[in-house]
Amino acid sequence: MKTHAHTKRSLQRTNGLTSLPACLLFHLFLSSALFAECWQGSPSAGPASVADQNSADEAAAVGRIRNKPERLEAFRDQALGMFIHWSVDSQLGTVISHSLVGADEAYARRFFEELPRSFNPTKFDPTEWASMARLCGFKYAVFTNKHHSGFCMFPTKTTDFSVERTPWKRDITRMYADAFREAGLGVGFYFSPDDFWLLHKQGRQIARNVPEVMPRNNPELMRHNLAQIEELYTGYGAVDYLFIDGQPDGIRDLAWKLQPNTLVTRGAMETPEQRLPKEALDNAWEACFTLGTQWQFKPTNENYKSGTALIEMLIETRAKGGNLLLNVGPEPSGVIPF
Repeated sequence: MKTHAHTKRSLQRTNGLTSLPACLLFHLFLSSALFAECWQGSPSAGPASVADQNSADEAAAVGRIRNKPERLEAFRDQALGMFIHWSVDSQLGTVISHSLVGADEAYARRFFEELPRSFNPTKFDPTEWASMARLCGFKYAVFTNKHHSGFCMFPTKTTDFSVERTPWKRDITRMYADAFREAGLGVGFYFSPDDFWLLHKQGRQIARNVPEVMPRNNPELMRHNLAQIEELYTGYGAVDYLFIDGQPDGIRDLAWKLQPNTLVTRGAMETPEQRLPKEALDNAWEACFTLGTQWQFKPTNENYKSGTALIEMLIETRAKGGNLLLNVGPEPSGVIPF
């Protein structure tokens, strides 16, 4: 392992008063009987994907220039974030969005037309979510405002494939942001540049990481994304963190323009998924892990990591200079099932 000044600072953070109470609360909560099931083996690949190494290196270089140094340093002290994967297809109990990849026309049409009609999370209580996050020692959260399916958890002028079209109708993104901000937690937005709804509308192949469907080669998709980012960055107060799960071109630049203090994570720094680096990294980074085996809610046969495993993961992440972004998947009803 590298032995340099940054590693020493990271170890000091791990042992400092800021991190220790979080670790203790986190351990007490996750070591309860609710988490008696231990995680076995390697987790399955999640629906969110990491860009190839060249793209990741380029993004990190841009991030070091455009993310403010003081914001990066403050981010590194946050230690532990709560990742929340929740969308209209939580009703299916499948991996989020990816059931659309390679699907036939009949399935895609049912997904886009029928799922919104039955999405009604009557037990959703963002204040309870925020209280749970604080109890567990989380310092910030990142919420899936729009995943790859294109379903928006906020009202938008860009599409009717949104929460506004559901029986629930209320603005979930606003409720989340207000509750977590009120609880003193950092507010992060997850945003997917990929949009399967728009690709389907265009009559294009539903796919990811295929050149012809990427925003830089699809002007309508780029305009669609930028309009949504403008809505999110002008209508929801300060956005502390932005996690761009896909090609960040244009999106991160508009985010920084509208809110210079926003900190872009994925799309501007290394964000390894379901793994930790072998050595300490010189710059800010964030590891993304699931509590179980799936990013979104899995109704049956889910295996959760033990409290001990999670604490070990957090300690190793901090010792190597990173943050841990730990994912939960709420039920379709809006309840976090722990």
